[in-house]
Amino acid sequence: MNEECHNALLKLLGRLTRQETADPFLEPVDPVEMGILDYFNVVKSPMDLGTIDSNLEHNLYSSPLEVLEDVLHMLDNAVLYNKPGDAVVKQAAAMKTKFISLVNGSEVRLESSPSSHLLFSRTLASMSC
Repeated sequence: MNEECHNALLKLLGRLTRQETADPFLEPVDPVEMGILDYFNVVKSPMDLGTIDSNLEHNLYSSPLEVLEDVLHMLDNAVLYNKPGDAVVKQAAAMKTKFISLVNGSEVRLESSPSSHLLFSRTLASMSC
């Protein structure tokens, strides 16, 4: 991933973490502290914005698509574990909407990927980073 793309993703993540609804997603879930001991039985691959940011800072992603998929995976985990109507589910939906908006308006461009389930604009999917 080139430096321009890397910086654009860092900027995008920064904007996402500053959203009012970002609070539950900033750090890894602590099932003991939160009293949800079955969390890892339900969520097999946890993810949070802090981990994504750290992975990006340490160049652990080979493509922008991996970063974007981790963000969506994190939000999907919130929906998977929690009940419909729970505050965190509503926050995840708001974050997803904002995230897609930020991606569609950013300098980040993705190559098409048959395995990608991302629903971003045609322009976004047709360009590379």
